[in-house]
Amino acid sequence: MEIRYSSLKVFALLQTFLVQLIAAQNATTTTNNYTTSNNPTGTCFTEACIQASQDVQRYIDPEVNPCKDFYQFSCGNFIKGTRLIREPIVTIETLIRDDFDSHIQDIVQAPRSWNDSKTIKMAKSLFSTCMNPSAVENGVDFLKNSLNEIGGWAVLDGELWRKEFFNWKRAEYNLRRLGFKFEHLIKLRIIPDERRPSKRIIQYASPVNPLIGLDQEEEHQLYEDMVKVAVTFGAKEGVARTDYKSVINFLHSLLPEESHGKDYLNRFDDLTISELHHKFRDIPWLEYTQYVFLPVQSIKLDQIVSLTDTPYFLRLQKVLSKVPKRVLNNYLAWRIIMESSNILTQDITDLGQNFYRATHKDSRLTRTVPRPTFCSALVETIFSLPIHASYISRHVTQAIKDDVTSILKSIIEQFKSEIIELKWMDDETRSLALERLSTMKTYVVFPGKLSNSKSVDNTYFEYDLPEDNLLDAVLTASFHATNARFKDLHEPIDKEVKHEHGKKFSRYAYIYYEPSDNSITIPARILQSVLYDIDRPRYYNYGNLGAMIGHQLYHAIFERTPSRYESRYYHWMSAKTQSGFQKRLACVERDYAQYLVPETQKYLNSSNSMYEDIADLAGVKLAYDAYSKWLEQNDVELKLPKLNYTNKQLFWMASAMRFCLKATPDAIENLIEYKCESLIRYKVLGAPRNIGNFFKDFNCPWYLFIEHSKCNVF
Repeated sequence: MEIRYSSLKVFALLQTFLVQLIAAQNATTTTNNYTTSNNPTGTCFTEACIQASQDVQRYIDPEVNPCKDFYQFSCGNFIKGTRLIREPIVTIETLIRDDFDSHIQDIVQAPRSWNDSKTIKMAKSLFSTCMNPSAVENGVDFLKNSLNEIGGWAVLDGELWRKEFFNWKRAEYNLRRLGFKFEHLIKLRIIPDERRPSKRIIQYASPVNPLIGLDQEEEHQLYEDMVKVAVTFGAKEGVARTDYKSVINFLHSLLPEESHGKDYLNRFDDLTISELHHKFRDIPWLEYTQYVFLPVQSIKLDQIVSLTDTPYFLRLQKVLSKVPKRVLNNYLAWRIIMESSNILTQDITDLGQNFYRATHKDSRLTRTVPRPTFCSALVETIFSLPIHASYISRHVTQAIKDDVTSILKSIIEQFKSEIIELKWMDDETRSLALERLSTMKTYVVFPGKLSNSKSVDNTYFEYDLPEDNLLDAVLTASFHATNARFKDLHEPIDKEVKHEHGKKFSRYAYIYYEPSDNSITIPARILQSVLYDIDRPRYYNYGNLGAMIGHQLYHAIFERTPSRYESRYYHWMSAKTQSGFQKRLACVERDYAQYLVPETQKYLNSSNSMYEDIADLAGVKLAYDAYSKWLEQNDVELKLPKLNYTNKQLFWMASAMRFCLKATPDAIENLIEYKCESLIRYKVLGAPRNIGNFFKDFNCPWYLFIEHSKCNVF
């Protein structure tokens, strides 16, 4: 056993050394302008370096001692200079989003050009429709007429409503056919089949219940909003109050018991629809599935499926056997109005935002965005691939893609080095972990297939959107998008292009690890602002982007729970390795639980955040060590003008600046309660006190270094 380990270790070390040597040689040729060998002054005066210096000065508060409060030092001026005007929270994420949105607006608002692709022309047309008030108003009448497709709206018709014209399965199918959301009682997913990786299966899951997480007062407010929606559309208030009290009771009957929430382990896998019928006899699985998969798939009884959250479906079949049709009709009608509200007239939009705030407590939605901003975001959602391809052609060069790839690969190699040295990881687990990192697919910016305009146009070739009715246009696009999703069921898996139809390359505003195909994606939209600039020194990019990459790589090896698409690596660690990891996890949990949040006078709920916290620490350490190895092979990089800080100090500052935040007390309390991660301030404070290099780099007094026990994540 010892000989096998030694051979593995020597081979991996040699492989790591060769990769790092090649990366260092490549990096030297691409970053010479930012090293001291070419600049005797020791300071970088390029436009990018001047901008980086201005960013640092705008964020940090040099009057604060970094050894005592690194967050206040790194973000003090940002907090002082940021005003909360339209939102309760401002972060790097929101600033990047706003900057990215402005670029998207430039694309969709530009006049049509002869060299626009077909899909860009459709996107620009949809933007014009969205900006047209009469096209918005036409949607209200279209919505009212659509209610007839689900048997009318009982609360409007009162005693004249005829229940024999309503069938919930047919209603959901008609909603699907019209392009509305339709998974109000049973949610459908198309997921990779873990047992047959080249195939997909149908997964049934429970939808979100609007009452989940609401206290008594909030529930009453939701009820009042339901009544207000009905009255706005012409219902009598007395009838609306009676009817929607029944809807609230119906939703209560579907809520889980307090003793358990969704239980993803309480599930059925790898069974047919026929077998599912025997387990849940009162739910018409085949009929419902056949309805909603039309016209793109024919579903049969031998279709392989899985089912999550079994307790929900036990409750559902019991409720469906006795709930009045009137209640189901009123619920579905209210849901489709709420789900369409943001593209209707302002009075209906306001009602929808009340519902959204009640059911998304962690949301930052507090503002009414300017109409052009809203319309460009709507167009981007529908035509994400062509718009992002256009954005990339304008703002992302091959040199940027190569540079980001080199940073990613260097951090992967650093992670391999750490794994090789882990004393608490056994050989078999170590071998699997190294295999996982070596075979990981890396998608940077955009895959080549999606850069081809004809390939992108083919994704949207069936789209024919009306220009005089915004709701109709959006629903038409939604219908085709659902068709495309369901068509994938029996298609071969092409994960590079077809993963959620390219959404992970275009819509995500963060680095994304996908366990089902062991891939990491770095989308183009984050390669801007404080996070990354190819023309800045590498300490800046490693501190920001590099630490984010390291965070996701750590998740790739140490998954926290079974994911939506469970990977074959889950439960892959031996008992010894799992024990070693749990000790480090427990240390991080204890460490972060000591932080008292002054705005709320509550301690951090580190039991919720510990997996994110340990990944934060690992991400910074991996990026720091990868950058340090780069420095060993290259000249010391140039400093930023007007800043008397070393390269290593600027690395730490960059790693902290990405977390700078200004928020209201209510927003902070919501973040603590509903987000499974530590409040941003403590993400910054956690790294210095657990990674000893910080104290050395900032020449901190020795007594501060030994004041706290350290959590070693490796």
